[in-house]
Amino acid sequence: MLIGIAGGMCSGKDTVGAYLKAEFGFSVANSSDELRLEMGASGVEVSRMSQREFANDRRLRFGSGYFIQRAYERAIAGTIGGRLALVSFYTVGEAKFFLTELRGRLLGVVGPDLKSRYERMVSRSDGSRDGLTFEQFCERNSVENSGLGDDDTNVSRVLSFCELVISNTGSLKELESSLEDRKSTRLNSSHANISYAVFCLKKK
Repeated sequence: MLIGIAGGMCSGKDTVGAYLKAEFGFSVANSSDELRLEMGASGVEVSRMSQREFANDRRLRFGSGYFIQRAYERAIAGTIGGRLALVSFYTVGEAKFFLTELRGRLLGVVGPDLKSRYERMVSRSDGSRDGLTFEQFCERNSVENSGLGDDDTNVSRVLSFCELVISNTGSLKELESSLEDRKSTRLNSSHANISYAVFCLKKK
């Protein structure tokens, strides 16, 4: 079972991935980790702006699904029970590659208002990459939803490819409680087509 998790900045993508790992034994890989590894190997300083520019260049050179494919290949060897979740989809091209080439199922996560998402970022503080003022955060959010082509960043367009979308507008405990209440009772069965609706969520 291959699940992709898409969403904007600080929407809760990693939290959903961690839940899948803890509750259902999924292996979890993040395409952004692949991006940062490659940037480091190339001597490029990691920031949200440089990540976007570097990733767009690589996608144009090597194909829309470049980072999704790299994350998948690195993670698949360690996947237990055939359950793998890939986190972070930023372009329509990545979503299309994942759905058509890897034949995964895409799940979206939508966070609260920008101020609340900014406070999440401040509380986790991921070094210089997340060292943004609120104004800069709003600007980055706008940029990450402004791409016009399939290989430029536009998370809101990616969400339109998701079968299901989780609304993560409350606290971490509220999200986990919602996921626990709605997870599929079939997930632990041996059925070949384990429902993608792991959480039995309503469709967007």
